[in-house]
Amino acid sequence: MKSLYSLKPWFSRLLKPVLKASIRAKISPDVYTLLNVVFGALAGLAATWLNGWLVLLFVVLRLACANLDGALARALQALNDSPPKKSGFTKNEIGDRLADFGMLFGLFYLAGQKYSLTALLAILVAAVPTVISLIGVSKGLARINSGPFGKTERCFATVLIVFIAGITSQVEQTVYIGSIVIIVGSLITAWSRYLKIIKS
Repeated sequence: MKSLYSLKPWFSRLLKPVLKASIRAKISPDVYTLLNVVFGALAGLAATWLNGWLVLLFVVLRLACANLDGALARALQALNDSPPKKSGFTKNEIGDRLADFGMLFGLFYLAGQKYSLTALLAILVAAVPTVISLIGVSKGLARINSGPFGKTERCFATVLIVFIAGITSQVEQTVYIGSIVIIVGSLITAWSRYLKIIKS
């Protein structure tokens, strides 16, 4: 199933000048992993202000950093003819989850007391597709990143939720519906990834 993740090659080409500059400057991939977390948290903060344009900006920057940390790590490994480091993989995964939690916490804040549990459940369930992917990795399979509702879709769903909440002023109700979409989409994605693992 096609998803926004299929745009990654195009996005990577856009970021190639930044990648080349990072290689020349000998920047550590950990810098982009940390920035991924920072921009995720800033997107969550902007969500609490109902500023959809700021959320969009920070989400794009977050995705750029998430792309660059892996691309830079692979490029440096190729240059140094060294094997991939497990520590780098672990840092990347932790960084992605923290960035997700920071971003989605903005929705939890907007949900109000009435829908706070639903928003909290969305934050937790959003991590399930990653857990399934890591189970596949533990079995020696390549990491599955595809959708239909992966990291990229979660990011832009958050942007859309904030925009709609700001335009309609129906903040809590919009966040509630958006949280349901995130929960259902994440569960479908987790199931899709699980099926790919058991068929491999």
